[in-house]
Amino acid sequence: MSAVALAISKNEKDNIACFHLGEKGTGCSCVVNGAPISGFCGFQGELGFIPFYGQKTSRDLILKEPQNIDMEEFVGKMLISMITVVNPKCIILYLPGNEWKLDFNKYCSKFIPVEVLPEFIFSDSYDKDYFDGVKMTGTSLIFQAMNRLSF
Repeated sequence: MSAVALAISKNEKDNIACFHLGEKGTGCSCVVNGAPISGFCGFQGELGFIPFYGQKTSRDLILKEPQNIDMEEFVGKMLISMITVVNPKCIILYLPGNEWKLDFNKYCSKFIPVEVLPEFIFSDSYDKDYFDGVKMTGTSLIFQAMNRLSF
């Protein structure tokens, strides 16, 4: 998912995050000061492992009990987690369908100050953004390798 955030990032000072809700659960990626973050072993962004309601994780809920979830609360809590940890300027939301386009500013402002809220941008171009990010990463790696090989 870091490839998605990298494709969206426009410059080396960007602080953005992406949130994805797909068939396998939730995930996020972040670019901080223009660089994607991944943690020490690449586990960054695995929001599906966040405990939600007792012993259930957010992944358990969204995959096994979606009919019992208040979607505004579910996604809102994920976004608040991202905002408080990364403090992005904007969050790109990849959500399945128009019924998910909720007012997350309103929900999140119940818990955190309005002046720290990022811009929420809804997008339906996850696949394109992902492949653009993979191309950018691959191209960057090729140029880095070429620079190390001084002819």
